[in-house]
Amino acid sequence: MTSKAPKPISAAEDKAYAVFRRLLLAKQLYKHGLEHSKYGGALNKMIAVHNFHNAIEIILKAIILHYDIESDNHLDIKFNEMIKAINKHSLFKKKDITLSYQREIRNLNLSRNLVQHHGFEPESSSMDSWRVYTRDFLVQTCQDYFTRSFDDLSPVDLIEDDQLKALLRLSSSVLNENNTEKSVILSSIAFRSACTAIFGTLPEKDSTYLVLPSDCKIRTNILKVFEKIDEKTSNTLYFAALLSSGIKLVDYKRFRSIALPVDFAMDGTLYYYHKKIYPNIEDTLWAHDFVVNTIIYWQTLGLKPSVPDKFKKKMQIIINEFGDNLDK
Repeated sequence: MTSKAPKPISAAEDKAYAVFRRLLLAKQLYKHGLEHSKYGGALNKMIAVHNFHNAIEIILKAIILHYDIESDNHLDIKFNEMIKAINKHSLFKKKDITLSYQREIRNLNLSRNLVQHHGFEPESSSMDSWRVYTRDFLVQTCQDYFTRSFDDLSPVDLIEDDQLKALLRLSSSVLNENNTEKSVILSSIAFRSACTAIFGTLPEKDSTYLVLPSDCKIRTNILKVFEKIDEKTSNTLYFAALLSSGIKLVDYKRFRSIALPVDFAMDGTLYYYHKKIYPNIEDTLWAHDFVVNTIIYWQTLGLKPSVPDKFKKKMQIIINEFGDNLDK
């Protein structure tokens, strides 16, 4: 059987992917700045201002990329020049669309320049304003220029396999309802399924055993020994493959402490084993993000993590069951 050649990515799809990555990065930078803005100290406030500014700058560049907006110096376009270039673009002028909170983001740009070039410590009282204005700008801009919800932006959308994507979307949804048990179950199932891509890169095992006469009295015991050796070898290959795929040992150890053991039967039936105590929201979110980021990283390596074809039918039943319970 010949494998089907992958569909080539068009220039439009490539650009859309690049734009979406920028939107995700803007959200991550905003969240990073948000965390630092809540802590005291000059360094935290300076980092917060930098991240808020970078989030806004990246989304402005995403608009320029998405709409092919030309500028006098597109390789090194300045912050205020980007605002002007976007506002005077013919499409937006025709639709009477302008960037929101322009005065506020220009003031943030001035504050960021003072921080970067003069080591200026932002006022503590300004942190609340930058938090609010940055978020409001990002929310409004995502809606106006990309018809996307800023809150719904998620790296899960970068996952190529539809069932893995569905599992992790459900994991995120139930976690939003503080249901750590279901979130951990779904993240664990997604990770176990994605691992099949790693196993597929391993060479076939040599299953040749020592041939013994059928009437040999020690034959049964020796075969049991070989079975144990084979099991240990498989486990060693499993961990070696995972670690060689880019997973850090400390991260995998933490994930194992949070996740559930998951197994597939030969017919695709999935078994998972409940914990006596489920992790808190912070650890559950970490496990979810670990699985999402790992799958996306594996995709960049060309490993194509996915639910195996022979398991897809029963996996869809699981997805439907969790989805139906979420709707109730």
